[in-house]
Amino acid sequence: MVLRNSTLALAAGEIASSLDAALAEVSVAVDTPAATFKAADRGTSTTHFLNMFIYRILPSGVHAAQTPTDLLMLRLFVLFTPFPKAATPDEDFPALRILGEVMRHFHENPVTQILVGPERADGTAGTDYRLQAIPQAPNMEELNHIWTTQGSELSYQLSAAYEFALMPVDPLVQVAETPRIETTQLQVDLMPPVPPGTPPLSDSLRAFSQTGESLPLLLWRGPDGLTNTGSFPRDQDDFDLILTGPPGSRVRIDLRLLRANGTARRSAEVEATVQTTDPNDPAAVTPITLNTNGGRTLIAELVALDAAGAPRLPLQVAATLTLTKETA
Repeated sequence: MVLRNSTLALAAGEIASSLDAALAEVSVAVDTPAATFKAADRGTSTTHFLNMFIYRILPSGVHAAQTPTDLLMLRLFVLFTPFPKAATPDEDFPALRILGEVMRHFHENPVTQILVGPERADGTAGTDYRLQAIPQAPNMEELNHIWTTQGSELSYQLSAAYEFALMPVDPLVQVAETPRIETTQLQVDLMPPVPPGTPPLSDSLRAFSQTGESLPLLLWRGPDGLTNTGSFPRDQDDFDLILTGPPGSRVRIDLRLLRANGTARRSAEVEATVQTTDPNDPAAVTPITLNTNGGRTLIAELVALDAAGAPRLPLQVAATLTLTKETA
C-alpha cells in the first residue's frame, strides 16, 4: 500500500530539489545526519552529500486551528549538514564550500515558488502557499542535543539552521466558507422582575430562538436619527413612535410616566400590530397620546404578544424607549 502524500513531504521535496539544482555534484538527502553519514561513508569518492534534517515542527503561533476542519499552519526547522568526499588539491575545505553555497542559495532565493498542497479526499486542490527561508541561530546546547542523539560514530559537524514558514496542512475535506455578515443589529434591554415559576432565562431564549423570528423594535426619531432615548418639550402630549419587526406581529406598548423622584405618575397600555420592518416606512409610525402634565420621564416598554394576546415570552419586554421632558 502506497502512503498518502503529505504537505510535509512535498515541502521537504521542494526544498531538496531547489538545492539539488543549485549545487553541482552534491547529493541532497532528506534524512537524519546519522543515516546520511553512513550513506556517504559507503558512497563513491566522487560524491558530496548534503543532509537535510527536519529536527523540529512548531505551530505558527498565530493561527488557532481549533477544529479539525481548520487549516493548520506550521513552521519547519531544518539543519543542513555537509558530508563531503575526501578533499582534493582543487577543493580544499569542501564542507565549507558546500555550506557556503547553501547559505548563498537561500539568501538569493529566500522565498520558494508557489507550492500546492496534496489533493484533498473530496478531489479539490490543496492550498497554494510559499515557504520563506529564515536563518536561525540555535544555541550550542540545542545543537549538542541533536548530535548526541545520532550515535557515537558521528561527531559534531558544522551545520546551518533555517526555519521554513509557513506550511499549511489542509483537512481532507474542504469546508465551505461561512458567508460574510453584511448587516447586524444588537438589541439590549433591562429585564423586568421575573414572576415566580418563570422558566430559566436560558430556556426562554432557547424556546424563542427556535421560532426563527426576531423581536419587534420600538424607537424614537430624535434630532440625530432613530434612538431609544431622547427628550421632548414640556407641553408635548402626542408622540409618533417607530414600531418595526415581523409584519403582522401583535404587540403591547406599556406606557409609564414617572415623576422626577421616580414614582409613577400615570400608566397606560396600547395594543398594536407591526406593519413593516423598515423604520423609514410611514406604516412604522405608531401615534401615542398621553397627558404628560406632572411627569418627568416617559418609559415605553414593548411586549410581544401571541395570537391570543398573551405575552409571548416570559421575558416580556422586547424593547424599551425612554423619553425625558425638557426642563425649560
